[in-house]
Amino acid sequence: MKDIVSKVIRGFHFLRCYGVKDFFIRLREKGEEQGITYDEWKKLHSLTEKQLQEQKKAAESWTDKPFFRIVIGKEPEEEISPATLNSLKNQTYDHWSIEENKRAAMILFLNNGDVLAEQALYRIACSSDEKDLIYYDDDKVTDVKEEAVPFFKPDYNLDLLRTENYFGTSFVVKCEFIEKAGLQEKLCNITGKNRIYEEIQNRTQKAAEREIQLYEFILCCIEHTERIGHISDILVHHMENKNMDPIYWDYYLQRQCELVEQHLQRMGEKAKVTVENQLQACSVQYYVTEHERVSIIIPNKDEIEVLQKCLDGIKKTNYDNCEIIIVENNSCKDTFSFYRRIAPGEEKVHGVQTFQGKLSHNMDIKVVVWENEFNYSKLNNFGVQFATGKYYIFLNNDVEMIGTDWILRLSGDCHRNKVGVTGVKLYYPDDTVQHAGIVIGIGGSKRGIAANMFQGLPREEHGYQNRASLQADYSAVTAACMMVKKDVFDAVDGFTDIINNFIADNKMTRVRQVTDNADSIVDFLYALSPSQWKSLQDISQFSGFSDQISKTASEIQKMQTFGVLNIADQPLSYIKTGSLILIIAALAIPVLSWATQMLNLKLMPQAATQGGGENNAMASSMKTMNTVMPLMSAFFCFTFPVGLGIYWIASAVVRSIQQLLINRHLNKMNIDDLVNENMKKMEAKRAKEGLPPQKITNQAHQSVKNINKIDKGMSGSDEANRAKKVEEAYQNAAHAKEGSITAKANMVKAFDEKNKKK
Repeated sequence: MKDIVSKVIRGFHFLRCYGVKDFFIRLREKGEEQGITYDEWKKLHSLTEKQLQEQKKAAESWTDKPFFRIVIGKEPEEEISPATLNSLKNQTYDHWSIEENKRAAMILFLNNGDVLAEQALYRIACSSDEKDLIYYDDDKVTDVKEEAVPFFKPDYNLDLLRTENYFGTSFVVKCEFIEKAGLQEKLCNITGKNRIYEEIQNRTQKAAEREIQLYEFILCCIEHTERIGHISDILVHHMENKNMDPIYWDYYLQRQCELVEQHLQRMGEKAKVTVENQLQACSVQYYVTEHERVSIIIPNKDEIEVLQKCLDGIKKTNYDNCEIIIVENNSCKDTFSFYRRIAPGEEKVHGVQTFQGKLSHNMDIKVVVWENEFNYSKLNNFGVQFATGKYYIFLNNDVEMIGTDWILRLSGDCHRNKVGVTGVKLYYPDDTVQHAGIVIGIGGSKRGIAANMFQGLPREEHGYQNRASLQADYSAVTAACMMVKKDVFDAVDGFTDIINNFIADNKMTRVRQVTDNADSIVDFLYALSPSQWKSLQDISQFSGFSDQISKTASEIQKMQTFGVLNIADQPLSYIKTGSLILIIAALAIPVLSWATQMLNLKLMPQAATQGGGENNAMASSMKTMNTVMPLMSAFFCFTFPVGLGIYWIASAVVRSIQQLLINRHLNKMNIDDLVNENMKKMEAKRAKEGLPPQKITNQAHQSVKNINKIDKGMSGSDEANRAKKVEEAYQNAAHAKEGSITAKANMVKAFDEKNKKK
């Protein structure tokens, strides 16, 4: 009950802060959240016996098989677990040995009691090309022999690895790489040939030490290579240990922090590493010795109260070298009065109206006026022109900071090599996560391109495997609050209208100009032809996403391919190709659209013309429309995407089939028999109720076939006779009975006539 009340309060708070529209969008987001049990997932991803046999046959046909050496962590006197040994014997790939072997190309680490999935070695062997280290997903086996607690790992993520060993205790390393990197001694520590390791008597401490040595080995590996692969499949099942000594965790976490610090020192990184007890992980805070100038750029239109909260949050920062640049965009006079209060110095700079002043901590503030229409990219690029910092922070005016060290944390990460952009974790007013990193390739119906991770997660929760609270690398971060190196920003030409420029260059007239609306971006992607996808992939700013673009293009092309045609293309575009097959296929679309709709109209029953000229004119108009509409559809099919023409053709065919069936059924019906049958049922019902029989009227007996042959005299009476009857009725009304409705109407008429004379 308490949780329900808390959610309701959060909902009202969100509604008050963001309004009705965003409130319902938020509800929709929550409604789209889907979940699946691990058992259901296993059913979907488990290999059949046939698939396993196919793997065996494929492995047997290989001429150059990589040989695996299996290193099992155990006590010297301890026997290998039967479960572990059987899982090795059941592999679809049989080129392995537990003993040290000079032929070994790769070393696979296991704990005693671990169970390898049957396809494990085969999958690793298939993925070993151009990879020095390979890791994979895992789960735990409970006391009742059930597989549970899956750990679905991300692709190689340096910052996440520095907080915890998410690779785990089972992974694969190439022997050639170990020799090249000079890691033979580290390997000996893991294999148990180190005397200090053997002298440890406590089994728990020994297990902890082995995991620590594995983690140290991994950190040393990543210092020498970035050729790291991830297999997104559960390939190993660990035995769950519920009786773990708490001392184990304290010892392990402390040693883990020491290892990360040593690793960072070897990499030339300055950072402080501390234990995050709540998360059972390390917290790495990078720092800089010199506080470089930071420019905070905030686009704004009105929203004075919101902007003031944002500025108040900035003033609390403990960073002593920053400036604030507010980019004004078509606000009202009251907002300009607010600008003059916080920045009283008004002047023109390069023809641009500006306001300048000082906030607390001697922090510079500047307001620059952008007089054009709203465009996020252009607004921020305009603000950058007035920035003097080495780092830029792009900040939305509705973001309120809740800490003091956020600039220090952002700059500490951003100054690192190979880091260009850093972001922060953002919360909604209801204390749920709004942004904790963005991943490209997910998003469902809302975006279809990328999505904010852990959106809607309560603030006090840490998410799957604590990922929502651990520092990690992501595809992107939101520009609602992000820091960018000036050099990196300049190198990519700032915020650019890449998509809009692409639309213009490729003359994509069917696609509306893309704005911040995600749906319009989806429309743009679906409208791309195969050649345009290739052009998009070649854009320099998208070089880091070329694989993702290629994969997305392939998937969309599968969905959009109809025979030899792409449903997103116009028939006219195929005519211009010069390919005879494509031209015939493209021309068939408008022709079939016209033909199927004409067929549909022919099959429809036509109402007989009744009455005079008005009815004839209506019939003529309908006939003209029935002729023109199929022709219009044929014309539209030339200029609209192929998919629309296919839809029209399919719908017309379905309607024609329906009408054929209806006509066939009606032709078999005898209306007279139907009427008689219904009358019998009615008489039977009246008899049951004790009522006398009722005669069928002549009209009821009338055949439906003759309905349209009603005597014209019935529908078109002589105008003179009709006028005579009306006049007689009018005269009779003058002698209406006192108190009747007609008499009252006469009184109203007399009153009106009397007033008109006045």
